[in-house]
Amino acid sequence: MSVTSTPTGSCRYIFNDESSLEKERLKRLNELYNENTISLLKPCLQRPVRVLEIGPGTGEIGSWIAKQVGQINYTALDTSAENIDTLRAMLPEAACISGSVTDVDKLDELKGKKFDVIFIRWVLAYIPKEQVEFTLKLLFDKLLNENGTLLCEECNVYKVHCITNDDARKRLDVKCYGEWLQLTRDVQSLEGVHADFEIGHGLKRHFASLNAEISVHTFQPILDSQYQKEIPVLAMKAAKTFLLGKKVRNEDELDQLTSRLAEVAIDPSLSVKYLKNRAIIAKKGEAHDEGNAYREFLNDKDLQQEGALGL
Repeated sequence: MSVTSTPTGSCRYIFNDESSLEKERLKRLNELYNENTISLLKPCLQRPVRVLEIGPGTGEIGSWIAKQVGQINYTALDTSAENIDTLRAMLPEAACISGSVTDVDKLDELKGKKFDVIFIRWVLAYIPKEQVEFTLKLLFDKLLNENGTLLCEECNVYKVHCITNDDARKRLDVKCYGEWLQLTRDVQSLEGVHADFEIGHGLKRHFASLNAEISVHTFQPILDSQYQKEIPVLAMKAAKTFLLGKKVRNEDELDQLTSRLAEVAIDPSLSVKYLKNRAIIAKKGEAHDEGNAYREFLNDKDLQQEGALGL
């Protein structure tokens, strides 16, 4: 995942994606989530397919996909020139394109191209809300082959909370995590940021206009080790320049919050139930009827409960 400023949609990535801190944060996130993502992708790659990955980041998932289908059948799209250069070095036979998902209909490299699988993870949260459904429909209608599969993953940061590191796994109200969540809400409300950190819980609604068979999968890892619990600390450090520039908090406030999150990381009695990841798999040409996805959403008790809680 890597989303930076783009000509269309004014997307703004809040982390310094060229810093060693952000690279380390993404590395640890990938270690948490990649195994689950691969389990969802595997059934889609059982036959010869052409795959488009949007937001491949540093290429961990992309390298795995290319091994399954062959580099020549793998295409990557990312706004980060550094990530694209890394992928080109790793996968010289793959098509690696620099550009934004909001511009897929304008990119010469994608004109006339169709894919059997389109995979997009942790990207939609950083485009304007009013463009999310349009972008998904564009991918589904224009770039996906008949009987193709669109796999989309996004997180809900507001499901994060501390629990006891024991068999009971009791939920705890830890003040610094409450402050951390409030900070994310304040960032989300900034003008021009276009960050939707809770897009995961309502993601299914954005698929309502697609004539597709929809399935929903959720995964929420638990951070037990200090190494894992340092991920929010790395996030604070990687976003510090942005946060100071936007005057969301002053430097002392940011440093104090980062320090308290670091204290949780070294506390062996505490674990963190981290970002809840929701994956939507949309299969083209297999819908029961128009609007099926929206009716499924209305019947999804998990989503109803999250909406009622405001999470």
